[in-house]
Amino acid sequence: MTRLAFHLNRDRHFYAAAASRIGPIKLVGLKESPEAIVTDNLDSISSELPTLLIGARPPEDSSLVYPALTQRFEPEALSIRQSLESGHIGRLGLVRQHAWAPQDRAMTEHEKIGIIDLALWFFDGTPEVVHTTARHPQSTLLHLGFKGGGMALITLVESLPPGDGYRSLCVIGSNGAAYADDHRNKHLLFTGGSPRAVEQKQRHAFIQPMLEAFLKDLKDPRLSSNAQRAYANARTILKQTEAMT
Repeated sequence: MTRLAFHLNRDRHFYAAAASRIGPIKLVGLKESPEAIVTDNLDSISSELPTLLIGARPPEDSSLVYPALTQRFEPEALSIRQSLESGHIGRLGLVRQHAWAPQDRAMTEHEKIGIIDLALWFFDGTPEVVHTTARHPQSTLLHLGFKGGGMALITLVESLPPGDGYRSLCVIGSNGAAYADDHRNKHLLFTGGSPRAVEQKQRHAFIQPMLEAFLKDLKDPRLSSNAQRAYANARTILKQTEAMT
């Protein structure tokens, strides 16, 4: 049984609920001899214990910190990754992402890194070429060119009026394609009588598979370097694009 400590400023009950569905986990406090920590607080990082860090840049000198690349664990991302690994949609050719945010809730650096990392994760590598175009400071198009001709196009916009943001993801392979978006997260139901719109509540759906992956990686502490490398690669691309605009 893994003794896991949560030190979270938000969504702790969602993490606890997800942990209860995973299996042999005992939730303990930071002073109750945990074997690993999940936190969104840089002050809770331990130099001796594996730590899953949510929503923040990991310190460069913390070898046991796993930066949480949460977008990899969204349901649509996991499904697409599985389709790519099984060969169901063939050889990957294009990843197209839109990430639009209202101007009063601009994306954090960590969110942008997660968006870029998702493309790198699908291609299972880093791009050979990086281009960027900015129509204005709050709208940027990233063009990542990968070995073999594959590419990712990512639009980052932070100028929407107040309200909901928008995310979409399209992946095109040699044998098929996949598409997902969160446009209002609504499903329209027509079952006789008046149509109904049902909201799909999956904002926290990434938590359980992310925790499962973290607990699996605990069996080999060296895997923390893989997460740190992935985070660093995506951040390097983000900084390149910022320097170009």
